[in-house]
Formats: sequence, C-alpha cells, structure tokens
Amino acid sequence: MINLYNLLNIYKELSIDIINAINNEDVDLLDELLDKRQLIINEIENIEDKSQIKNIISELNILKIDEKINNAIIELKQKIKENIKKVKEQRSVNNRYKINEPIDSVYVHIKY
Repeated sequence: MINLYNLLNIYKELSIDIINAINNEDVDLLDELLDKRQLIINEIENIEDKSQIKNIISELNILKIDEKINNAIIELKQKIKENIKKVKEQRSVNNRYKINEPIDSVYVHIKY
C-alpha cells in the first residue's frame, strides 16, 4: 500500500501536468489527468491515518498548485467566452448580409 506522502506527491505531479495541459489547451490529456487525479483523491480518502495530511500538503505546496490550476481554468474560460462572442458577432454580421443579398438581387433584375 502506498503511504500518504507518496499519494500526495503523485497528486502534486498530476496537478502540475494538469496546469500544462490547460496551458496547451490539450483537452484529451486534461480529461485523462483529471480522471487519474480523482483516483488518487479516492485512495487518499480511504487512508485511515490522515494525521499528517496538513503538514504534507503544506510541505509539497499543493494548495498553491491547486490555486494555479484554478487560475488557469479561469483564464481558459475567459478565452473560450471571447471566442464564442467573436463567433456570435461574425454570425450576426453574416446573417445581416444574407438577409440583404436576396433583396439586392431583386433590385438588380428589376433595373434591367
């Protein structure tokens, strides 16, 4: 059985890999890493002696890494929202031109 320190160290490494996957926008890898990290969390929950967990988390700077993950996710969400907004604006512009196009062609035919 793996001890608590080793599990938290694995958790830390997975968290760093998650940050890299978010920064590279590698969604498939991100999904896989999140699944692996959840398995580690489940193993940590099953350990009976958790008396040293706060000390180990502090020693490994896990809270800072989790904060970096949170910030990276927020930044990615902002990028996605901006992209969605641009796509909506582009669609709106395209739809306006499509609506005007048939009307313009009718006027062209009437003139001849």
